[in-house]
Amino acid sequence: MRDFTKKDLKTGMLLELHDKLSMVLLGTTKGDIASGENWFPLSALSDNLERNIGHDVSKVYSPKNNQAFLPDGKLSVQYVEDYEIIWTRPVKKETVYFEGKVYFKEELVATLSKLMSQ
Repeated sequence: MRDFTKKDLKTGMLLELHDKLSMVLLGTTKGDIASGENWFPLSALSDNLERNIGHDVSKVYSPKNNQAFLPDGKLSVQYVEDYEIIWTRPVKKETVYFEGKVYFKEELVATLSKLMSQ
């Protein structure tokens, strides 16, 4: 999947942030915003869709048609039939520094568990 940046966002797209959805609205009287249970200015996102307070965008959905409906007007991950996922944030592997070397955490844990069970 290609890189996706803030410049790629269009009105009507949905942003998923920790299982909560916000709809992108460009050119409002409040500027470019994402609105859902709460709203925030898109300027709070970095170009790579990370927030300065640790709530990164994990998925971006685009409407399949020129219009899309969410039942009861609720933005919920279970109600995105009229949308398709166009971008998913790659999962970053957590690294650990151990005895002078860098390891991926899950690999180090698996190796240590195996050694301890012997």
